[in-house]
Amino acid sequence: MGNGNSWQKRQRSYNKKGFKAVSKPKVLKYEAPFPLEKVYITPFSKQLVESDSGKSYAPISKNEQPSGFPVFDDYVVLLSNGSKQFDKLCEQYGIARNDLSSLVFMFTGLPSDEFRRRYMVRMADELLRYTDLDYAEVARRCGMGTKMNLYWTMKREYGISFDERRKALRKEGDLDKFQL
Repeated sequence: MGNGNSWQKRQRSYNKKGFKAVSKPKVLKYEAPFPLEKVYITPFSKQLVESDSGKSYAPISKNEQPSGFPVFDDYVVLLSNGSKQFDKLCEQYGIARNDLSSLVFMFTGLPSDEFRRRYMVRMADELLRYTDLDYAEVARRCGMGTKMNLYWTMKREYGISFDERRKALRKEGDLDKFQL
């Protein structure tokens, strides 16, 4: 099982003389204002509601501006759509990709690659649990691209295949709880 701290492994780079220099991982000196739990946007549009008159589906309210900072909010919306067009986002706002990465780190406390990976894993978990989508479609919707990427991500994170992950997550009645 992954411990979720893979980004904290020492990063290697080369100094001016060509020797490997080991740098310490970045760590915020304050609590991140927007951890994944606060900015995650579910892929579902409707949720099952049971009342005296029976079952029906109600729209799910989605906060697509969790931080109030347009660049970061648009980045999160791209992730929620399974998109990887981050260069277009940077071009739209006139910033460099490193600027976006720094912003993500300051807002979430995680390097942008780690934040994006955790976001995709969480979305994949929801899609595996609450839908019968085939694995290629789950991978596409969560931004992993291919079925093989989904498979290896589940293996790295949980030590099991996506099929085993779906079985481990799913509880009775889960398939009816949400609609895309």
